Amino acid sequence: MTGRFLAILLLACAAAACATDRTNHKETLLMNDDDGPGAPSRGAPPVVAPIENGGVRYQQDMDAGHHGGGGLGGYLTAVDAASGKRLWMLKVYEVTDDSAAGVSTPGCYFRRMTLLAGKNALEIENEVGGVFRVDLAKRTSTWVSGPDFAPH
Repeated sequence: MTGRFLAILLLACAAAACATDRTNHKETLLMNDDDGPGAPSRGAPPVVAPIENGGVRYQQDMDAGHHGGGGLGGYLTAVDAASGKRLWMLKVYEVTDDSAAGVSTPGCYFRRMTLLAGKNALEIENEVGGVFRVDLAKRTSTWVSGPDFAPH
């Protein structure tokens, strides 16, 4: 009986060592969202696909802090689709950074971005439901509906 027990134990250990982790990123975030010490204050920002129009790729600027903007969201960047060169960056909406006062600022990122048919404009919705229209020719952002600010 002892030999059989050891054989089963060895097989179980081998199976565990060969098993792959089949959880996806979203499941991992949910499993780690226990609000315990050291837990992240929020999950990852939504993934919003870039939009290409007229040889220019428009995308949420997740690297704005390295280009003169804030690092908490709210920025759109235009990139030459052929060369990958950054053309310009626009603050679509304000995200207040209160971290200097000791308040955690989780950021507020794009939830949705749509090219408006027949117009040289994008409609961008942020995570809290604020909707903004970006005139691509003028490089301006106008609040349309919902909260006109990002939460702190």
